[in-house]
Amino acid sequence: MAIHTVITGRVDIETIINAKGKVSLAASGGSCLYAAAGFKLWKENAGLVGKIGEGVSRTLVNPFEARGFNCTGIKKTVEEFNQEKFYAFNSKTERLETENPKKHFFNLNKPFPKELLGYIPPSKEINSKKKPAAYSITPEDLPEEFLSAHNHLMCAADFVTHSLLPPFLRAQVNASVILCGSDEYMHPSFWFEIPALIRGCSAFLATAEQINKFFVGKNLDLWERLKFICDCGVPVACMVDANGAVHAYDSEQKQRIEIPSYPTEQIDPVGVFSVFCGGFAAGFFSGLDAYASAIMGNVSANIKLEGSTPLYVLNCLPELANRRKEFQESVAIFH
Repeated sequence: MAIHTVITGRVDIETIINAKGKVSLAASGGSCLYAAAGFKLWKENAGLVGKIGEGVSRTLVNPFEARGFNCTGIKKTVEEFNQEKFYAFNSKTERLETENPKKHFFNLNKPFPKELLGYIPPSKEINSKKKPAAYSITPEDLPEEFLSAHNHLMCAADFVTHSLLPPFLRAQVNASVILCGSDEYMHPSFWFEIPALIRGCSAFLATAEQINKFFVGKNLDLWERLKFICDCGVPVACMVDANGAVHAYDSEQKQRIEIPSYPTEQIDPVGVFSVFCGGFAAGFFSGLDAYASAIMGNVSANIKLEGSTPLYVLNCLPELANRRKEFQESVAIFH
């Protein structure tokens, strides 16, 4: 089948101890796969693009291929890079210190898994503005069959990936690009680069933490911050908090949108933002407006909060998503 939507981002290997003490060991993760799961709740047929190290098994993407995703764009790279991530949460879904995973397994009275031997926490360094990382994605990494796709979701990735791909895709097929902010560059030191980065995108989505960090020291309220983003040349700006609640500004409709988190038991916030992005893209690329798309993203994100790894969302029945969509429409505010 022809690929009409392409989802690009990180592919990681995640071990998670969620708020219920359940362990997900060496599971498929990363922004690309979480977004794909959120997308699949509403829409079929997307191509995935990302990189994995030479020593990493492609079984990470098997569940996505089994559900109809085209994964030819997830390629191995000779240059190794750290894809392992470990997360642990308490009963309030507060993220715990994860520099040393051993103590968390000791507290659970579980043996330390061999998969985490030699675990190195991910670097928290801010991206280079010019030098690509081993996992950076360039136009040459896109499969030829994906080049004609008109819809592209750029999930959280490094600055070089986000600076190269959107201009190329707009020049190639006048693509509609949704850009998702990344912790790797949403920082005051990129103040002058971000406006050029997001200009021309159809929507810019970011976490509350990213927005707050980027605008630190700026005397702007929430709506002024979202309007600032739109004034850079983006019709829609969305901010998503850790609980899946959404604030969005549609500059063309001059509309402010507020969607609360769905009232549910929260177990695992890993990947919530990326799942939101996938749900939002499913609506937006189907021709829906910012309000309807944000509702779909919000529902996807709140389903993710109830379980761990992208597979939890992939296994969710669309009927559940549709019922929650109706409820969220009844409580959303737009003005």
